[in-house]
Amino acid sequence: MIDTGATNNFMSRRVADRLGLIVTKNSTRLKAVNSDAMPIYGSAVSSLKVGTWQAECNFTVVNLDDFDLILCIEFLGLAKAFVAPHIKGILIGDERSPYFVHVVSKGPDVGKSKEIELQTAKQFKAGVKRGEQAYVAASIEIKAE
Repeated sequence: MIDTGATNNFMSRRVADRLGLIVTKNSTRLKAVNSDAMPIYGSAVSSLKVGTWQAECNFTVVNLDDFDLILCIEFLGLAKAFVAPHIKGILIGDERSPYFVHVVSKGPDVGKSKEIELQTAKQFKAGVKRGEQAYVAASIEIKAE
């Protein structure tokens, strides 16, 4: 997920463990909106690849319930990327390796002609609270160094 309001790139502890990343321990706690402060397991550096674009990114490793990875404004700046809802995707504008990630619907409606909508994290959360069906998809590959 891309969250332009996030201060850090976040990775779930489960993914960091699966990739065998070295996590530098940290005693800091993270307070998200409408939740209690939770422990941060630490920080890790990993190569992040999106299509043809690739760079080293810093991640804060935490327990995440709904996502394995949350990319913040730092990622958007590094990749020169932006969310383009009018063309249903995310454009990586880095001149060395431009790439377009098309948003793809997953779930019971796959294969049906259906308009796909991009939302902010806040809109997504509000929809889930209202009981609306929600699907999140991203084409991101992370490889341990």
